[in-house]
Amino acid sequence: MSYSTVCDAAAAGRLKGTGRSGKSQAGADQELFWSPNTFSFSNKTDAVSQAAWNTAVAAGNLYYIGVIEEFDSNDTEPTFYESANGNLRLQTANAKRVRQYRLVECACTHAALLSFDGQNGRLFVRTSNGYLRARIESDGTVRGFKTTQFDVGLKTAATTETPAFTPIDVTYETPVDDDKDIFEDSIDFEFSQVDQIFNAEFAISSVASNGSNLTFTLTATKDCSDAPLSGLTTSHVRFLDANGAAFGGAITMPETGSTGVYSVDITTAETVADVDIDGVQQVSSINYVSEQVRASV
Repeated sequence: MSYSTVCDAAAAGRLKGTGRSGKSQAGADQELFWSPNTFSFSNKTDAVSQAAWNTAVAAGNLYYIGVIEEFDSNDTEPTFYESANGNLRLQTANAKRVRQYRLVECACTHAALLSFDGQNGRLFVRTSNGYLRARIESDGTVRGFKTTQFDVGLKTAATTETPAFTPIDVTYETPVDDDKDIFEDSIDFEFSQVDQIFNAEFAISSVASNGSNLTFTLTATKDCSDAPLSGLTTSHVRFLDANGAAFGGAITMPETGSTGVYSVDITTAETVADVDIDGVQQVSSINYVSEQVRASV
């Protein structure tokens, strides 16, 4: 007995009704939000609620990519092999939905976008006519379009006629299923009005250990500036030992005024601490993430 799923014939299924009351179009792609593959809105109502979007951003499930100033569509239809006698027709390549999006961003935002290079996830799209475009699944959840290519390129050179662009090359994984399971609904907000995630920069100095306490100065600034990030507490920050484990002893980090300078004291015999913001944290109503820095005696 042979068994091969390749040999299973695709069921034709029932034809679907094509009746319509209009021929409206959602419009051109205009703004993008990125999400990990695991994220979805639980229902249609949440998908069009700005409050639900803000909650998802605070949980680290949505990252604003930006406004699309220009884009190229490089879609291809499926290709087939056909025998000379016409008895055989086999699909040799799937259809592809390919876009090159071009965004106009400042140098700091471009640098942050480079961290997404190669990070395949899902994209939610807001269109020029104010529609959210995404997928609706059989269980009623709403998800972004899955990508198999998400390449953030080098910033182009500005000229006297055109600005510098951040190019993002995208290939979508399942374009035919995306079209079959399309979700389009008007939203009363722009993606740029949704809460966003900003970067914090940490610097370490004055590291010391007396065998029972590890102390150092942590300076926190807002990304791409010398502006202090004030108001951090131990609930915002993660302190890990050299093996990646949380410290078991007490940790204090009082701030010197509102200068973004914190005096950290960890009750431990360890002489190394890795420090970063714990996931996405809200400080003074703004969401922050950070890269990890190390304090070492």
